[in-house]
Amino acid sequence: PLAALSGVNADRVAAAGWAFGSFTAGLTGVLLAPYLRLDPYGLPLLVMEVIAVAALAGMRSLPTAVPVSYTH
Repeated sequence: PLAALSGVNADRVAAAGWAFGSFTAGLTGVLLAPYLRLDPYGLPLLVMEVIAVAALAGMRSLPTAVPVSYTH
């Protein structure tokens, strides 16, 4: 509702966000596959690990997430 009051089309912004997120996730999977020997079972496990690190970092900032990723 606040986006509509500002004149921003919230559905278009949400669609653009999903498209960008999907593109970057796919690109990351393609670029990491040769180095990490990813298969259809390994990539979801990598995604779960990344989500866990982001959750432990409080989903606030990259400088907070990087040290958390090295401790786990």
